[in-house]
Amino acid sequence: MEFCVAIAAIRLWSSGCTIYPLTSGTGWETRGGPPSWTAYFISSLSRQQASAQQLLKLACGHWGAIENGLHSVRDEALGEDRSTIFRGHAPQNLAALRNVSLNWLRRQGIDKFTATLRSFARNPFHVYTNLRYRN
Repeated sequence: MEFCVAIAAIRLWSSGCTIYPLTSGTGWETRGGPPSWTAYFISSLSRQQASAQQLLKLACGHWGAIENGLHSVRDEALGEDRSTIFRGHAPQNLAALRNVSLNWLRRQGIDKFTATLRSFARNPFHVYTNLRYRN
């Protein structure tokens, strides 16, 4: 019920936007598999401007860019999913620090994050020289 109220408020607030449901499932719900779920996304495109296939491609492409560009890198290079820190604001603060470190590496033109982090772990002074720290 609260979700429907939130959608109605969004429609009133941004009359130029359209809310689209995206239902996903495995088809195994009747055999004890995971249930299907519905997510809603907001687009500035109307039904006349984009077909259902185009909207699906945009939604999946957006999520793929987020998952492949940030989450998987944080997990593989920095071991985010193995973290045992869960109290208070610590997980969000550490995620912010991980994002800062990955963005700094990207700005340095480094694309091999894991190898670079191993190199920094072996020789911490490389971090200081890359930060242009002067003693």
